[in-house]
Amino acid sequence: MKWFPKITEYVTNTMASSQIHIVHIVESFGGGCLTVLSALTHELHNDFRHTVIYSIRAETPTNIKELFGDKVDLIHLEMRFFKNISLLFSSISYIKNFLIHQSSPIIVHCHSSIAGVIGRLAAWQAGIPVIYTPHAYSFLASNPSWITRRTFYAAEWLLARLGTATIACGDEEYRIARNLSGQRPVFLVHNGIDAATLPALDQATPERAHERLVVGAMGRTSHQQDVTLFNSIAAALHESCTFIWIGADVDNTDILDFVQKTGWLPHEPALRELVRTDVVLHLTRYDGLSCALLEAMALQKVVIATDTPSNRSIVKHGETGFLISDSANAVDKLRLLLKDDALRHSMGNAARQYVEKHFRSVDMATQYASIYRKICIEH
Repeated sequence: MKWFPKITEYVTNTMASSQIHIVHIVESFGGGCLTVLSALTHELHNDFRHTVIYSIRAETPTNIKELFGDKVDLIHLEMRFFKNISLLFSSISYIKNFLIHQSSPIIVHCHSSIAGVIGRLAAWQAGIPVIYTPHAYSFLASNPSWITRRTFYAAEWLLARLGTATIACGDEEYRIARNLSGQRPVFLVHNGIDAATLPALDQATPERAHERLVVGAMGRTSHQQDVTLFNSIAAALHESCTFIWIGADVDNTDILDFVQKTGWLPHEPALRELVRTDVVLHLTRYDGLSCALLEAMALQKVVIATDTPSNRSIVKHGETGFLISDSANAVDKLRLLLKDDALRHSMGNAARQYVEKHFRSVDMATQYASIYRKICIEH
């Protein structure tokens, strides 16, 4: 088969190591998954050997080798099988044969739903322990039909029993994973970031030299982001606030004409656009634990977020930001921040301190390392 020479060449050219080899599988290679995975491999590159098998999406940066460095092996494999079911079987075969040709102790770590299907089936066939991190369960989305959501739920229930363990990245995800996983172990490791490495951190809270509050939203305009709610807020305050959407329009969403739109940007330019804002709207319908939200708070932005379980675990209402249930509630909070710069600065500072204390990438990596070692010993 076409992939076999590639596997043989890879194994021949890779020195055998006694380190535990973590094979990360990720189809959703952008946004939060990419942020978490690059931070995790960076923090643990001296303690574990890492291979990342990934697919390319529109938001996948072109400099991924630079992001991960020379100590992480990167293998491109297209896995998005919804429009081409043959990719499901070829991807499983490729990964299974890759795994059985490895000589060091090995663990598979699947990130997000498509990789969770392919990686868990491949590892199960190869007899390799496999961990799954959902990064937001797909059946939480409300836009597919009821039948589709139930199908996704049933698939997650079944695959959880083929896997070795689930590692949830947020509190709500942990609760759901425990219900799905039966007797299989479930761990909670919150996503974390390295706030000190964010660009222009020292310029994150410049004095506002203008009358208008700059209000930003960051992310792909998928169903997960409540663009209708964003438009309602923007329509109510466009005469006193400047609104900007930082991210790709993936669903041809009708964002209001007066809203500034950056389109898709690489991670660092997107964060520099975020620095320009005074307040960030994080209007998600569901989440695992949003790295974009953590980054906004680390940049000392007051965040106004939808009152969902995942956002509730990060934003402390009235202290590090505001949780809202509707447009009117959000408009009231923006009007408050518009007239009170001191409140905006104090809440922004509190947000940064909270993220630096509770959501550090080094703590995330330490917990993952402990779980990896535990699973390797037990299997």
